[in-house]
Amino acid sequence: MTDLEVAITNIGELATREIAKNEKPKGLSDNRKVAKRGGGVAKRTKDFFEEETGSQVVSNSNSLNYQYLDDNKLIEK
Repeated sequence: MTDLEVAITNIGELATREIAKNEKPKGLSDNRKVAKRGGGVAKRTKDFFEEETGSQVVSNSNSLNYQYLDDNKLIEK
């Protein structure tokens, strides 16, 4: 992830947290609605940035290096 991707992800998480703090949702259904609204803040931020700069936020680079193992193989030590 690029620094910009991380920043916009953080904006969504912070927005979700603030909405939840103000509205105090109860149960899964209410929390899902709050999470969607927080994600909407991040999406609008991303869209606005892309519109203003003409560049894309989402990259195809992944800073996490996953190594998937076949479940049928035993790991030898």
